[in-house]
Amino acid sequence: ALYHLGSTLNTPTYKPPSLFQEALITLEGHCASAKYVAISPDGQRAVSASDDCTLKVWNLATGQCTATFWGDSSFYTCAIALDGVTVVAGDQTGMVHFFRLEGIELSTA
Repeated sequence: ALYHLGSTLNTPTYKPPSLFQEALITLEGHCASAKYVAISPDGQRAVSASDDCTLKVWNLATGQCTATFWGDSSFYTCAIALDGVTVVAGDQTGMVHFFRLEGIELSTA
């Protein structure tokens, strides 16, 4: 508490999150380092860019990979447009690729 002129000021205390909290979900499936992960505007999907020359689309509710896109070199970055369907990714050679998530279901069953 802080004291000012004999009275106590109630101030909220910020408690930073622990760096050692248990993961909410772990996405497994890349054969090399995942360089970047983007989350869709609706929060239902993620796209990961990897050194294994793939982009993977993930269902965040289940943790399942629902699609894989292959490139000729490592992907360094990716982003999902506000439409939630267009994905742009940059690779090691300097190429920029555009993908569409149309027709990719959220479930794998």
